[in-house]
Amino acid sequence: MTKGIFKIQGEKELSRKLTKMQDKEGVHLAVKANTYELQQKIMQQTSVAYARGYSTGATKKTAAADMPDKFTGQAGITRNYNPYTEYGTRYMQAEPVVGPAFEKQRPIFISDLKKLTK
Repeated sequence: MTKGIFKIQGEKELSRKLTKMQDKEGVHLAVKANTYELQQKIMQQTSVAYARGYSTGATKKTAAADMPDKFTGQAGITRNYNPYTEYGTRYMQAEPVVGPAFEKQRPIFISDLKKLTK
């Protein structure tokens, strides 16, 4: 799976509040919901990026989400060749899927976390 790490930087106050929270279940639910929403956005994005005549839908079917622990969510495409399509090569133009989906989901995730601290 292509790895993109999301860390909240510059949001020290939010990070401090989340660390001090007694009820961490809300954080777990926010991480879980946003991880699976990101997976859905990745699947939607593959329909846009790979809409040429040779598109078979195989990449869309390999969009996966995983929760290794309660506060970590991973979503991406499990194809070995995904970095080549995501970033391109010197002979092939990039067709990013995970990056744009991630950028759409990021503000929603931060908003959900901020709601928990209020």
